[in-house]
Amino acid sequence: MFLCAVTRPRGDWDSKIGLWPIVETCVTQRASCNRAAGVEELRSVAISREVSRQLLLEKVIPAIKAKWPQEKKAVLIKLQQDNARTHVDENDPIVLAVGCNQGFFSSIQSLQSRTRLGTTEDLIAEVTQAFEAMTTDTPNKTFLTLQMVMTQIMNHGGRNDFRLGHMHKDKLTNAGTLPISLPCDSQTLVSAHFDMDRLSALDTPSPPAQPLLVPPLHDEMPPPSPSELDPFLFL
Repeated sequence: MFLCAVTRPRGDWDSKIGLWPIVETCVTQRASCNRAAGVEELRSVAISREVSRQLLLEKVIPAIKAKWPQEKKAVLIKLQQDNARTHVDENDPIVLAVGCNQGFFSSIQSLQSRTRLGTTEDLIAEVTQAFEAMTTDTPNKTFLTLQMVMTQIMNHGGRNDFRLGHMHKDKLTNAGTLPISLPCDSQTLVSAHFDMDRLSALDTPSPPAQPLLVPPLHDEMPPPSPSELDPFLFL
């Protein structure tokens, strides 16, 4: 297993934070057709919350501090995690103290299907080579896809039961018209805030209420600011 950290390409920076194999060196107890007993070999490490914590503290956060563009050092950096049980708590005091911290993995899957790898060392070498050879086009298109997914999630009340349409990013890239960021219309943003308030209210017992409807945007309402209309600008 690998930990791969990337961000949206910025200027002349390729967005690569780092790639780390999650392995340990063990001494073989028995001989096999591939190696003798008593030799060292690399084995994958089972991911736990403590392993995730150490990777953040010793690998990811130091790499971000070392590689982040100097002119952007004052910008707040957020580390996004999903709900996996092995991820660290957002209020972990040690992680917070040190931090004061899927497109490429599709390429890895296709690499495994077309390359015959005999050992863990071979896999690490091939994946590292693929990571180094990755151009900025891959993470840029990946982050645009992320924006599409986030918009659809907001349009579907936080659910993921939707089909993600094709944006034809390669065609737009060739034509020089690939957008930097996808816009988020004001009605989608208002609906998302409304759904969040509604779900938060479900945690608190309350008397029966009337059916909740998304409030329409009236003409007399002040127009949202550009930052409100495009919440993905700095992804």
